[in-house]
Amino acid sequence: PVEIEMHPALISNSSPAAKKGEPLKDHKDILDFAGKCQQLQDETVCQMPHAHSSLHKVTLADRKKERETRLFKAIERVQEVKEKRVLEILAKEPELRRLERRECAYQEYLHNSMPTKKAMLAKIQKSKRCKVTEDDVDLLPWMHGNLVVDRAAMK
Repeated sequence: PVEIEMHPALISNSSPAAKKGEPLKDHKDILDFAGKCQQLQDETVCQMPHAHSSLHKVTLADRKKERETRLFKAIERVQEVKEKRVLEILAKEPELRRLERRECAYQEYLHNSMPTKKAMLAKIQKSKRCKVTEDDVDLLPWMHGNLVVDRAAMK
């Protein structure tokens, strides 16, 4: 048998065994006790204002609305983070693009047997298929006199 100790607030309207302070053993006593507990809980919930009550029951519709609001805010935060990342990449892009163009110009320089700057500009102007521009050639680290590119600076 299960023994249940009675709360003092429930002793007043309970069975004779409970009034004497004895543990509940009878099935009927246990059901009576459970009913009194539920009744006391209902009275307590009705007396407490809902704003301060931790027992306030939230309807399913309210919970769905709160969940949708939280989800919407989370999606907004994720979008903001993505936008920041894109802006950071775009801020770095001109430098990356410049380095890429310089590397491409250096490859063209090596492909054309390391010509002088003047000869390389002439070859670029004549070639229609070359994707290197005159500005890209200017990005190369030419040594004094524009005769040779500084290989150490390219590494």
